[in-house]
Amino acid sequence: MTAFVLELYRPGLDRAGGTRLVRSIRRAVAGSDARAIRYGGSTLALRDEVCYVRIEASDRAVVERLVADLAIEGARVSEVVDLG
Repeated sequence: MTAFVLELYRPGLDRAGGTRLVRSIRRAVAGSDARAIRYGGSTLALRDEVCYVRIEASDRAVVERLVADLAIEGARVSEVVDLG
């Protein structure tokens, strides 16, 4: 599995909105093949109005398909590497 971060900038995003956004992502991932994609956690930067969602997936296309299926506009998908 490769680790990715979805960067989701949403003007006006608050804790409740971030929770709803992450809940929809988690539901979609839970309904997918666990060998292809897993939810790895999320962080909300309130002041920046950005939600970062960690996804582990077999490849980038799986993450991009998740974003498309959920119609998440403007999502930035970045491969990430843990440094320890």
